[in-house]
Amino acid sequence: MSSSSFDSFTTVDIQRSESPSILTMSNIVTVKLSPDNYILSKAQMVPYFLGQDLFGYLEGTIPKPPKYVSVSHPETHVISETPNPTYSHWLRQDNLILSTLMSSLTEGVLAQVVNHTTSSVVWHALDENFSSRSRA
Repeated sequence: MSSSSFDSFTTVDIQRSESPSILTMSNIVTVKLSPDNYILSKAQMVPYFLGQDLFGYLEGTIPKPPKYVSVSHPETHVISETPNPTYSHWLRQDNLILSTLMSSLTEGVLAQVVNHTTSSVVWHALDENFSSRSRA
């Protein structure tokens, strides 16, 4: 292998590693959450979401932004409401996380959280429902 092909190979690898790869959670999480295995299931899910740089959605440190923002017209200074682009991005991300999280639950556990609408609410409900059982 010549030096120039080695350098370009290294550059490609570095560029690929700068952003996390999206891994399918079903390939990573082998134990679906049931009432009896919260600690095992959580031990698989936390590194997955941390590795995808998405854990802040679950713990609530990446909160839902407002749906609309106030914008002042530069000439008239009239303030109007406009859709917030960060809201649609957050909503898309959170729904992907929510879907991934829900797919890691057994049917009985899913039935307990099916009406929750954000990943953070589901995450906290699971923790509240099962962490005390796991400690006992």
